Amino acid sequence: MKHNKAALYALCALAALGAAAAILLSGADIARVLLCYPLEFTGKALRSLSLAGGALNVLAIALYAAISLIPAVLALIFARKRGHAKADCILYILSVVLFAALYLAINPGLLRYVFSADMLTIVASYQIALGILNSLIYSLALCYAVLRIISRLALDGTDRLLSAGAWLLYIACAVLSFASAYGAAAAVAASLAYGALDICVSIARAAVDALPNVFSILLALCGAKLLLSMRGGLFSDEAVDTAQRLSRLAVISLKVSVISSAAFNAVQIALAGGLSSVNVSASIPFAGVLFALLALIFSRFIAESKRIKDDNDSII
Repeated sequence: MKHNKAALYALCALAALGAAAAILLSGADIARVLLCYPLEFTGKALRSLSLAGGALNVLAIALYAAISLIPAVLALIFARKRGHAKADCILYILSVVLFAALYLAINPGLLRYVFSADMLTIVASYQIALGILNSLIYSLALCYAVLRIISRLALDGTDRLLSAGAWLLYIACAVLSFASAYGAAAAVAASLAYGALDICVSIARAAVDALPNVFSILLALCGAKLLLSMRGGLFSDEAVDTAQRLSRLAVISLKVSVISSAAFNAVQIALAGGLSSVNVSASIPFAGVLFALLALIFSRFIAESKRIKDDNDSII
């Protein structure tokens, strides 16, 4: 219970941080900021040091080489500790990419040799180009992380697999909590320029849009609790109770999401005469239906397996 409360408190703090970020960034696209900022900032800083000349130029070259070699050095350290793995080749490729990307960030005039002239004529083309390079860097790092996690989990026991699955669900909760709060706060902030009715409807829309994310977080927390409870026994009483709770929550979340969406559409149409814009949406929740069905099947499977195990134990 204390563990669940701590997780909820942490998620609430992340949600508050996401809302604050949306207000401070004035509704800017946080994904674009994250994509462009690291490479752009590093390139400008190294360029300033280089242009200063003398010892600062030497320092800029040393920092440029050190930053670029970080993945390769990590690959050598990992190879020394646990032997070379095939996925480590990605780290060497990442070092080469960093060398090229940082050089282009330091010398933005060379971007015309990489990207088309038409793309570089648009506004903020420098940030867009660096964002593309940053995306490549992120994708390589993510590729390495996923491959290493998969190879590591394949060698671990059942308990380690269950713990890893629970932690992945916690990480998903953290990302979803921050992102949903950021999106809701940005949508509400954008409506402040309109009338009071538009603001109220925008707040209601943000709440309705956030409902599936809230239920997804609750489902993920319940799923993490289920995985952790299964470490003490795949068919323990706690695992069975948690699985049944998960299936009930999945069905409730699906019902509440579709009902709230339909009700909000009806409210918008009823108030259409006083609104500056009406956004009515209708979607078939295939993912929600599938997850609810799988949760029901899984809970029934665990309960039935538990019953068979108890019967066998009683016979023995």
